[in-house]
Amino acid sequence: GHNGPHDSQAYVYDIAEDRLVQSPFSSLFFLFSSFFVIPSYPNNKGECTMTTIGFDVGKLELVGVRIGKDAKVRERYYIANQPKAIDNLLSILGNKYKHIRIGSEATAEYHRLLALSCIDKNIPFCLINPIVTKQFTRATVRKKKTDVSDALVIAKLIRQGEGRLVSKDDFMASKAILRTANKLSSMHQALSLIKRRFEDNYHN
Repeated sequence: GHNGPHDSQAYVYDIAEDRLVQSPFSSLFFLFSSFFVIPSYPNNKGECTMTTIGFDVGKLELVGVRIGKDAKVRERYYIANQPKAIDNLLSILGNKYKHIRIGSEATAEYHRLLALSCIDKNIPFCLINPIVTKQFTRATVRKKKTDVSDALVIAKLIRQGEGRLVSKDDFMASKAILRTANKLSSMHQALSLIKRRFEDNYHN
């Protein structure tokens, strides 16, 4: 059995072998692999039915935290923000846990790959308003903020029922809005040019 957190081992995803391998050099291996997982320790009191995982999302990396029934960290995940790495992790989590709910803060576009991968695998994905996470962080986090503490806040908020479940339609709508915004911007530039030419001709 495990004596404590110092006995923890990291698990690196080996792309060539397509499996998790145990490694004592997790931080070094992360530079060359899709992701690694710091494993949990058994909770004698048992877990609740829903497995809750929050992710702090960035351009290059996603940092995830799975919390237990007591809202404490059970596992941490460090994953490259790339389709294959995300799909591999979600497949492992899907095989390991029956009911999962995953979420992240709404960002510019950094949560997009994770959200779409979850939707494809029928895993509920919650999007949290950044204002809500900031308020919760100010009220509860006393230590220095880290990616892990941010992911923990998101996981706790999901557990409390915060956030909005997203679907593929949300991303279709955002694409349509972006296209419309680009068209309006082009029209605005064209109208400004016509106006300027008209004014130049009028004054002359």
